[in-house]
Amino acid sequence: MKRTNEEVVDSLEAPRFYPTAEEFADFNGYVKKIEAEAYAHGMCIVVPPEGWSPRKNTSYDDVEELVVQKPIRQEFTGSKGVYYCVLLESRSQNLKKFRKSAEAFQKQYAPENNLRGKNDLSEEDKERYYWRNIRFRRPTYGADIQGSLFDEDVTTWNPSHLNTVLDLVGGMPGVTVPYLYFGMYGASFAWHTEDMDLYSINYIHFGAPKSWYYVPTSERQRFELLARKVYASHFDECKQFLRHKLAMLAPEVLTRNGVTYGKVNHKAGEFAVVFPGVYHAGFNEGFNCAESVNFGSESWLEWGKKAKACTCRPDTVTINCELLEKMIAEQGVDATNKMDKGLEVDTVLEEGTEMPKGAKNVEHRDVVEVEVSEVIPKVEPYHSTPAVVHKAGTTTDDHQETVPEVNPEKCAELSTDCETTAPGIKPTACPGKNPDGNRSEIEPQSSVARLSSIDNSFIALASELTE
Repeated sequence: MKRTNEEVVDSLEAPRFYPTAEEFADFNGYVKKIEAEAYAHGMCIVVPPEGWSPRKNTSYDDVEELVVQKPIRQEFTGSKGVYYCVLLESRSQNLKKFRKSAEAFQKQYAPENNLRGKNDLSEEDKERYYWRNIRFRRPTYGADIQGSLFDEDVTTWNPSHLNTVLDLVGGMPGVTVPYLYFGMYGASFAWHTEDMDLYSINYIHFGAPKSWYYVPTSERQRFELLARKVYASHFDECKQFLRHKLAMLAPEVLTRNGVTYGKVNHKAGEFAVVFPGVYHAGFNEGFNCAESVNFGSESWLEWGKKAKACTCRPDTVTINCELLEKMIAEQGVDATNKMDKGLEVDTVLEEGTEMPKGAKNVEHRDVVEVEVSEVIPKVEPYHSTPAVVHKAGTTTDDHQETVPEVNPEKCAELSTDCETTAPGIKPTACPGKNPDGNRSEIEPQSSVARLSSIDNSFIALASELTE
């Protein structure tokens, strides 16, 4: 896995696409079109055509009384660019109060209020400030709130109605049923791939941008080996610990250890599209609201078959890909769902391991005691650099650093990735739950499950900080 001295890794710049109204009207067809170029990068930004809107009420003043139930306060422990997140529940509050809290937090902790030259801060300045102060703030994240802010009659790029092959599995909260996310400055989403290594889209309805980091699948093995090394105790406890979405590696650690990564700034009114098997992480630059959901294609099935699930948590998502593939063959799917067949599954994982049964339990929340162990030696505290990776074992200032040797054969166990509602929000039901709140392995359904409204006092916040 060690790179030669002659090998130089290029930096990544996520492409941005500007579809016409006609192109944008065909979700599956357009994703297929851009995937040929964007997949090698790992993710991309899609800017909707002029005149498109997810809702008639673009002021969003109809969601001010929405209750953000038990938002999560995040605390990071660790050092030298290797951090782990502890999640603490906070009291439920309506969105108006959450916004005020976010604005107060922004004034106290955001870089524009704490750095000189605050009127001319670059994205690099903001990034450097975020990592330097990650342990000294406790942002709150209103995450995994089941529902949608799209109008029901919006037929293009509506997370509730994407019409992909994943619809055959029915309603799974956060997977085929969208989640809402209310962020503030510094609220973060840790390194992970999507459940079952699916695609995902994320739309920012309003507010501040998100800063994303991502690792293309060509660098997946190297990233997983690095994560296993620096989070050794967590790997020992759960081979799929990255699915816990609590590990936060600074980009400088990736650079110093020869892992190519990319960055992208995601603004309100734009879609971020993440491709199968791509590790990603990031943070919010201020108060905002985003909506996210997963989707699938026939080409994703190869990823799904190889994906491994966490066995230590009751909220694991699994999909019977063999049965889904059989249903597609029997029922047929529209040609637009047949996205790029060239997706490569490139991991250090064992093959042929049966995926455990489990489910998305939207009531579960885990508060973790943290231990960061075996941090790679001599990794300096993070400082902002361009996303350029030089020869493995060197840094942008030519400081030599030795990457610990890791035997890939010993890493085979590492995973495929190692409300209350106001008038403007549409709550969605959680079909398929067992009486104990867990869901057995998802079996594809013969038809798409219809989502029904539920009483607005029972919208539950799920456990994971998924983006």
